[in-house]
Amino acid sequence: MLGDKEFEVLCGDSETVLKTLPDDSVDMCVTSPPYFSLRSYRAGDKEIGQEDSPIDFVNRLASVFRELRRVLKPCGTLWLNLGDTYNSAWKELPTKNLLGIPWRVAFALQDDGWILRSDIIWHKPNAIPNSCTDRCSTAHEYIFMFAKQQKYYFDYEAIEEEATGYDGLKDTLLKGSPKYSQGDYLADGTPNSFSSRGHERWKFKQIPQHKNLMEDEKGQTNHSFHKRRAEGLPDEVYPVRRKRDVWSVPTIGYEGAHFATFPEKLVEPCILAGCPKHGLVMDCFSGAGTTGVVAVKNHRRYIGIELNKEYVELSMKRIAEETAQQTFDF
Repeated sequence: MLGDKEFEVLCGDSETVLKTLPDDSVDMCVTSPPYFSLRSYRAGDKEIGQEDSPIDFVNRLASVFRELRRVLKPCGTLWLNLGDTYNSAWKELPTKNLLGIPWRVAFALQDDGWILRSDIIWHKPNAIPNSCTDRCSTAHEYIFMFAKQQKYYFDYEAIEEEATGYDGLKDTLLKGSPKYSQGDYLADGTPNSFSSRGHERWKFKQIPQHKNLMEDEKGQTNHSFHKRRAEGLPDEVYPVRRKRDVWSVPTIGYEGAHFATFPEKLVEPCILAGCPKHGLVMDCFSGAGTTGVVAVKNHRRYIGIELNKEYVELSMKRIAEETAQQTFDF
């Protein structure tokens, strides 16, 4: 699909362009569509987000992701970032209602056959305050992880994080309790094996550090021991745990675009966990091309789709410039 190129951004309506792509050709997709009734990206009549009602918006996105599901490989995943909107014009609900857009979309995709595996909370520690005095200020958005089928690619080791709750104990196994071995503790009558046999609390290993260092043999994020060895220092290991589903990532603007962009640190764990090295990452609402930058930096190929021609040119230039020093071995 890309030939000998590392990345490409195709110009056009997402659903229309997706229909031209072959079945089972993309490893994973991480994307953030325009939010409902929030802003215009000057992309013309086919722009998503300007629908008359939340129902029309949800149906439009479901149609796009129906084509994406066909294009994804059987082991592929979709990582979908969506923010919510308060009602101001839709007559079906009183004004000031939080519309629940992310969950409306999530349920629509479930109805289409997607398997909803995780609702990740993107916590924004530097969220912009608002002037509203009758509710809390919003400081989060959702990232939904969907799978095309029950068995899918997910490299949990690539995104393990430091175990901040580590208490210094050498015993890494949380022991089980005999009382939970009885089947009547679960509604379906099966034993609660998680509690009866115990489970791993953490393990000790090197953890990801800096992207400008070499990769390990599995193509995962660079580990601190590479730098320490280069400096002649002894190896260090840290207590690590499986990544949690609340991610605190500050928002970061991109001076080349007037609209909100993905922070690279938000996209990176999605790609590391969801796409094998040399695999193909897609963003069907490519925008400023942040997903492409992160994908290529991490030795994945990238294909984006963007309706606005100006943004296509901007993102192609950005990806090329920010990965110019990258050594490709595709």
